[in-house]
Amino acid sequence: MTVDMVPGASIAGMVFSLVVSFALPIGLFVYAKKKLGAKTAPFFIGCGVFFVMVLMPSIASCSGWPEKR
Repeated sequence: MTVDMVPGASIAGMVFSLVVSFALPIGLFVYAKKKLGAKTAPFFIGCGVFFVMVLMPSIASCSGWPEKR
């Protein structure tokens, strides 16, 4: 099966990666919250730090900011 020249196995691999990327951290958070009594704030602070330290520079570099002279 291909969708616009992208093999179905590639799409399945991307979907699997997406599910694992979201389900694993959320699942571990729910487990830690219920079984270990973990606090909620550190999880969301970690999500915010990840966003700022990894995703924002990546987005900035892809958009061409700061402008190259």
